[in-house]
Amino acid sequence: MEFLSRVRMVFPSKMIPSRARSFISSCYLPCTQANGIVIDTFGGSGSTLMACELSNRICCMMELDEKYASVILRRYVEDGGNPEDVYVERNGEKFMYSDLVKQVEGENE
Repeated sequence: MEFLSRVRMVFPSKMIPSRARSFISSCYLPCTQANGIVIDTFGGSGSTLMACELSNRICCMMELDEKYASVILRRYVEDGGNPEDVYVERNGEKFMYSDLVKQVEGENE
């Protein structure tokens, strides 16, 4: 209940915007250790991943919608993530970020 009141203080309207990194960090920093794992099963736009990067946490994220997953990957790389270390696992198969970018660019041509 305390969490909901904090949300209402920060976002008093009924429509809650996409989560800001600082807000997300304030939610999990008190209950995780440095190098601790933060699990986000609704990846969305990747704000949790970005916040974990800034606060020295390990983010394990899942996103079922390929469009949102694409946004997460792009944001991470544009924010300074090393594209060589970025990959996606689908059905037990590993896809590197560079290969995924080529697939998307090929579809848009």
